[in-house]
Amino acid sequence: MFLNKKLIKTDGSKVDWSQYATYTKINTAIWIIVILGIIIAYYLIKNPKKNTILVYISGVLAAIQLLAAVSVILTNPYKVDTDQIYILNPDREFKLAEGDNIIVIILDRYSNGQFDQMLEDRPDAAGIYQDFTYYNNANSKYNYTFPSIPYMMTHVDANCDITANEFKANVWEEGISKEFHDTLASQGYTYNLYTNSQQAICYDPENLIGSVDNVEELQDVKRTINKPYMLFIMTKTSLLKYAPYAAKPRLEIQTFYYDGIVNVEGMKYCSSGNDSFYKGLKETGLSVDDTMENQLVIAHLTGLHNPLNIDENGNSVPDDSVTIEQSQQGINLMLEEYFNQLKALGKYDESTIIITSDHGRYFDTYDLQPVYLIKPSANAHGTSPSGKNAGGANAKGENDGKLEDSSQSELIVNTAPISSEDFIPTVLDLTGQDYSKYGTSIFDWKDGDSRERKSYFPNNGFDVITYTGDRDDLSQKAKDGDYTHIDAKEDWN
Repeated sequence: MFLNKKLIKTDGSKVDWSQYATYTKINTAIWIIVILGIIIAYYLIKNPKKNTILVYISGVLAAIQLLAAVSVILTNPYKVDTDQIYILNPDREFKLAEGDNIIVIILDRYSNGQFDQMLEDRPDAAGIYQDFTYYNNANSKYNYTFPSIPYMMTHVDANCDITANEFKANVWEEGISKEFHDTLASQGYTYNLYTNSQQAICYDPENLIGSVDNVEELQDVKRTINKPYMLFIMTKTSLLKYAPYAAKPRLEIQTFYYDGIVNVEGMKYCSSGNDSFYKGLKETGLSVDDTMENQLVIAHLTGLHNPLNIDENGNSVPDDSVTIEQSQQGINLMLEEYFNQLKALGKYDESTIIITSDHGRYFDTYDLQPVYLIKPSANAHGTSPSGKNAGGANAKGENDGKLEDSSQSELIVNTAPISSEDFIPTVLDLTGQDYSKYGTSIFDWKDGDSRERKSYFPNNGFDVITYTGDRDDLSQKAKDGDYTHIDAKEDWN
């Protein structure tokens, strides 16, 4: 591993290998020296018998691994298991409740810096968001989809004294997600979550029973494991880790490569890709489901996470064949279609819509805060977009009624210091419930307020930045290395 000190993160991002040019040259030189050293040492050893023994030992070890690989491929190469599994049922992905709808669209890895750049380059893009308030000082307490989304839904903080797998197995039981679900249910709300990200749900949908309503059990499911492909992907992954840096660009992998290892017959998938969601929206369309009185729905989409696969016209394109700017235009088309269908159904004004992200971009970009926009419904409790307190049961126990006026003619920018830990209190605030024991609603914070917030960045544990200012304060602390490190029992990346 001493030859791989600068290992890349295999997070789906397209790697700029040019930044490793100098290190690649050094790494290649070391590899050449080591290999030549072994060859020279072999020929310098004067004992042919020992050399022969070394050759045989090496050959036997290589043969054992080769035979094991061949055995995996030839012995039932497509293993079929019959089992029961749990899924997030996508059947109501484009359904609306008859009454109130709180719609949360999470666009993965979409920063407020990227949103600002879009508005600067294309001011007309603000048009579809004219009814929204843009909170441009939003904090993601945790970065990366895991543990960001699980934290947002459970309020369980990362615990570095246990392994990440232990955390994932217990987070839905230890958190407040079931209590939150039951509170919403008492007000007639159905709570649905749509995502294909295993990181977002900590791998097993069964653990979400009681936390969301669209968990479904599939019986007698045939699951096929493609062993040759699995061996190929495992080999390529190992080579990416251990091969010389000069070879790594040819070994680059994407996380979705693993999807082809296991095929589940009759499996249902959510439309988590921007392109597939837009396609489903146009082909299936939104409709009202009279079996739902009210609904909280969370749709987690790929957003601006690599690989980018939606162009400026909303078309599906080969991975990373488009720019961020083109993908942003495609996302705008998708959202505009969603808003227009809400309006056609007479559901736009009476729906609360939140457009946000699980995190901003990664640490070395210093563009670290997520985008956050909200359009409260005309019936919502809480605070009006202008920042004037107009009701809701806030952390101080005040309750003044519904919004006075949520209408506006252009996108409003609010610098209030909000955070992902405000998600559950905000939803309860919007529904008129007491949320004080869970924290603060975004509507408790106003322009110019100061608030101490923390942002955790996975790094063999976490690098934790504590800041009281805005996103520039967060970025500067990242640049200055002004953070504390928490060691973990194992890597939480």
